[in-house]
Amino acid sequence: MDYKECAENFEQIACVVSMELLENGDYGDIRIEYGNQAYRNYVDELGDFYVPGGLYTDYIPKDMNFENLCYNCITEKKAMHSYVNAVGFDAWMDINLMPLKSDDDKLGYCLFSFEMTPEVDVEKLADISSDTASHVLRTCLKLRENDDFEAAMKSVIGDIRELCDSSHCCILLTDFKKREARVLAESIKEGSGLLPMNTYLGPEFFDIVATWPGIIGGSNCCVVSDKRGMTELEKNNPTWAASLKNAGANSVVLYPLKGNGQTLGYIWAINFDTDRTMVIKEILEVTTFILSSEIASYQLYKHLELTSRYDLLTGIMNRNAMNIRIDKIVLGESNISGTFGVAFAGIKGLRTMNDNIGHHAGDELLKRAADTLSRIFDGYEVYRAGGDEFLVFCEGIAKKDFDKLIKDLKGNFKTEGGVNFAVGSCYGEDGEELRKALKIADEMMYSDMEEFYRKHPGQERRGFLA
Repeated sequence: MDYKECAENFEQIACVVSMELLENGDYGDIRIEYGNQAYRNYVDELGDFYVPGGLYTDYIPKDMNFENLCYNCITEKKAMHSYVNAVGFDAWMDINLMPLKSDDDKLGYCLFSFEMTPEVDVEKLADISSDTASHVLRTCLKLRENDDFEAAMKSVIGDIRELCDSSHCCILLTDFKKREARVLAESIKEGSGLLPMNTYLGPEFFDIVATWPGIIGGSNCCVVSDKRGMTELEKNNPTWAASLKNAGANSVVLYPLKGNGQTLGYIWAINFDTDRTMVIKEILEVTTFILSSEIASYQLYKHLELTSRYDLLTGIMNRNAMNIRIDKIVLGESNISGTFGVAFAGIKGLRTMNDNIGHHAGDELLKRAADTLSRIFDGYEVYRAGGDEFLVFCEGIAKKDFDKLIKDLKGNFKTEGGVNFAVGSCYGEDGEELRKALKIADEMMYSDMEEFYRKHPGQERRGFLA
């Protein structure tokens, strides 16, 4: 067969791929026998030198998905199509493979062609079977019908597991900077004997997670659907392969969840229906695209919520959260159950530390102050009111218990590494007295602070800019 003519008749990027077929059903070398002019131009843009008959790995990193597509196309003698996010090329690829005749039983051939675009083509992504479309629509609806994001994700992952006829499906969120991972949602088939993912999580497991970007390479997923694929995985990633076998897995499909320019986590199914590998791959490709967007949006929302309610330096609630809490009580939207105590605490000498040692030391003192207040008033509300000032709100506390905590706070500076606070406090019997109690505690704290600076001239505060 004239493979050169076959490739040159294609306008888009195309090449003829050969695969060495082994007697045991495995395959050997995969080569690019001939590339058309568009392919040669593409290779030139990559900075490589095209040589007919060279190994495909001379041009791109080893890619198990590419190899599986070629193998299935050649051995099943079926045309293959895939629309994937080619992560390694930062592009989307519309891939087509067609089997070609071979005069050699030990060699198989296929025509491989593709188009690349920097952005996703929604029309192509949506060009899926009716069954897949139905599942994706159901996923979208479930994500909207439940206000509890994690509950919705649990429901979705259960559907995916059943659709894949898988023993275990899981969404694992990852933080590569902190080398941490947590389970967002998982579903385990009853009677499978598989253990929950939390059984395996820990620093050692993240060593395995860290290998996944390499095993996926420039593709968008990793699929191991048979013994041959598992053998190949053992060669390329023996640690993960051993972990899968120890967990009772003999097949796996793994997709990264990408959003905001980073890896948010991974979704996988193990021990799935391997006879439906291509269908399952299609379902996960589209579903992963949707889930990635949902997770990215949810994480952004949680981050905005965190920054609006919590002080980024100390980790305790901030002035905004404090004002919302007080306003709800004053306006009657939230009731105080019984008695309460409030206390303002300001750090003595913060300005001097900032001026003489530096703001880094001042920041460390602020964090230590927040930790001290959180420890002493454990179980109660602690806010950073601003600058060097903190507010403590103790709802439903007895007066003797509140007085003891205030005494512990005032004596804290005498302990090793203790923080010297100016303290003002007030105890109340009725929520309607809250504003009055806050005013009294604030004035007492300022009086205590002024007394300190009268005795220590040159260390005057600068308000919230101390």
